[in-house]
Amino acid sequence: MKKIKLCLFIGMLLTSFLCAQSTEEPLVTDAEWLEIGGVDVVGLKQANAKTISMIAGLTVGDRIQIPGPGIQQAIRNLWQQQLFSDIQILEKDRRGDVIFLEIHLEEVPRLTGFTLLGIKKSWEESLRKKLTPHLLTSTKVTPNMKNTAQRVIKDWLLAKGYYFGTADITERLDPADRQIILDIQLQPGTKTQVKSIAFEGNEAFTPKQLKRQLATKSKKSLLGKKLFLPEQFKIDQQNLLQYYQSHGYLDASCLLYTSPS
Repeated sequence: MKKIKLCLFIGMLLTSFLCAQSTEEPLVTDAEWLEIGGVDVVGLKQANAKTISMIAGLTVGDRIQIPGPGIQQAIRNLWQQQLFSDIQILEKDRRGDVIFLEIHLEEVPRLTGFTLLGIKKSWEESLRKKLTPHLLTSTKVTPNMKNTAQRVIKDWLLAKGYYFGTADITERLDPADRQIILDIQLQPGTKTQVKSIAFEGNEAFTPKQLKRQLATKSKKSLLGKKLFLPEQFKIDQQNLLQYYQSHGYLDASCLLYTSPS
């Protein structure tokens, strides 16, 4: 069983498309100015077609040079959203000087949900409430999202006394809709008990007097909380400071050192 000793001191290749280039080039002599007669979007599962056209900057009625930089910029605009793994803008039809465009997209899979493994059923609802604001469905899964989830889990376990708890997060595709499910495997470990509490630099008061100010107790004590709960111990530290200050030691400070044993 993990135990702890407390020592207090008070002191994200563009694909083929019309005029498929990744950078702007000088206009060619056979370029034509054409009116956009329509924009169709193919391949969407999550995003809105009208929104995609607006992001691309391709508006019905506008005139665009073909070939020219307008298509290149439209593709750049879409790449910047970091929501697609493939983007193509193709000529679907042309009637006189009116061109009809078709945007082909392949969306990056998005989060459809997450599972919690390795914890008690009674804990699941509480942890889900903590994680849901950070693991929003229909959003892109990013390293930052997973790091945040791990940090939330770590804090949640700490509050329960599991100082050395860990969580592994893996991705898998939901075969139903080809979206991402996160499997979160928790390993709480064992609760961390306080083996002993020692004070250094305490000249004005005895260890017995200081221990009375703490809700956290060591294994040797008959009563009190014997788990190392960081939030509770912050309160204990404040209680110690108030105790010193109430006796005239206004510049007292308190440092916490822990060591496994």
